[in-house]
Amino acid sequence: MTLPEPTIVFRSRSYPAADALVAYLVEGGIKARLVGPATPFGQPHAGDGPIFGTVYDVLAADCSPTVIDGLLRTWHQLQSEVAASNDLFCYHCVDVLDAPSHSCPRCGELLEISTDSTTQNGG
Repeated sequence: MTLPEPTIVFRSRSYPAADALVAYLVEGGIKARLVGPATPFGQPHAGDGPIFGTVYDVLAADCSPTVIDGLLRTWHQLQSEVAASNDLFCYHCVDVLDAPSHSCPRCGELLEISTDSTTQNGG
């Protein structure tokens, strides 16, 4: 059985978290995409507004729920490990960095490095 298109597999108010999950799923061979505050037709996204704030959905298709569940568990574990450490990391692909950098050596995405160069914003 495969997920019907599109199926929301993750919802967050954190754009970097949702974006990092999409990158992780795509790297794992899953058709995934990020849906932001407005659809392509300009309709408001569910959850938008001053009460709820902006919500980002991660959608997946053409994969089994078992595969998605396994990847989500692994991704959540990686996020917990990164959050518990003081290591610098890329919030796009979750790769741990050896030193502060303006772009990730693994995926090439631009990074925001804090002014004290010991922690990275966006995680």
